Amino acid sequence: MRTKQLYVGINNSQKIRVILNGVGIYTTVAGTQSIFATALHRIAVEAGLLEIQKQKGAINGYASRWCGIDFQVDFV
Repeated sequence: MRTKQLYVGINNSQKIRVILNGVGIYTTVAGTQSIFATALHRIAVEAGLLEIQKQKGAINGYASRWCGIDFQVDFV
């Protein structure tokens, strides 16, 4: 059975690098749903993935600040 894409146009198995306040983590798009201890960190990463989705392949990464959390999401 096929699992639905979490973000349209981005495969759940896509490997990404996430940097939160200077700490880097390598994971997959699907892994971001369960790897973070706090909801604020997960939502910050989700904001980055949604921005990448919105740009529809024009960008391979996104960095910003959300609720005091510096984050960066890049495709590997």
